[in-house]
Amino acid sequence: MARRGRGVHPPRPAHPRRRGLLRRAHGGAINSAALQVVTTSIPVALVASRNAELSVYNLGGTVDPDDDSQSGQWTRESLEHIRIDTAFISVSGLTSDGQLLATNPKAARVKRAAMDAATTVVLIANHDQLDAHGLVKFAQLDELDHLVVDAGVSHAVLTLAAEAGVPVLCAVPLETEVAP
Repeated sequence: MARRGRGVHPPRPAHPRRRGLLRRAHGGAINSAALQVVTTSIPVALVASRNAELSVYNLGGTVDPDDDSQSGQWTRESLEHIRIDTAFISVSGLTSDGQLLATNPKAARVKRAAMDAATTVVLIANHDQLDAHGLVKFAQLDELDHLVVDAGVSHAVLTLAAEAGVPVLCAVPLETEVAP
């Protein structure tokens, strides 16, 4: 995948926040035994905590029953005091001029705080999430280090990413068997 991503877009100049996420991951520089997961998602924390090779931290805050995430002042203050190597974020939309959108002001502030605490920022989104349906702007596309999308992503989004200098990786769905 790393080669494929480099082939899609020309290399861009070094940026202080861009540290080669995939190169580090594939180059063996990440020690999985020392991997720490910091999340605002209760379901992610529960699933990740079952992996003995991970240390899992939940940031706390007000629980949103719609998506089981946590946000608010407590969460933002927690993010101000930690350093994140790689922040994986989601969006509720992307505007035609490259603005990332969140569903509400609380979510936008937490996403922005996570980006500010991170060395590398990766947006993971399926093509439906990249329509401009969000309410609150929290960042620009060119602030991302990587964009991971599905095969249904539009040419317009790929063009925006190329213009912003953001490498795009297209994820292939996993084929899984469901036990009867």
